[in-house]
Amino acid sequence: MSGPAPWDARETARSFGDVVRAVLRRKKFAEKGRYGRLVKVWNDLVGPGVAEHTRVKAFQDGRLVVDVGSPALLHELNGFLKDSLLAGMQSTDAGRDIARLEFRLGVVRCDGDEGR
Repeated sequence: MSGPAPWDARETARSFGDVVRAVLRRKKFAEKGRYGRLVKVWNDLVGPGVAEHTRVKAFQDGRLVVDVGSPALLHELNGFLKDSLLAGMQSTDAGRDIARLEFRLGVVRCDGDEGR
């Protein structure tokens, strides 16, 4: 009898590996797309003045992490705007599963900073 046996472990392993790689590629693409949608929603929600001084850093386990470029803005976001911003994000398809916002002081590049 010629040809591969009805079940060839090497062929199955190779096929399984191909499937895993394809799934991971799709997941990574979907995550990048999701991140882009979250950034757009954030920027639209806060407006250009705040968006210029903040950057969506990560989304994981229901937590949206936003870097803020100044201590004063960090205080304002945490102290006065957090609840309304969370509600605004949750009201969109991209942000519906955000459970909490986390603001932290970080480096945020503004337009025009590239040459400095």
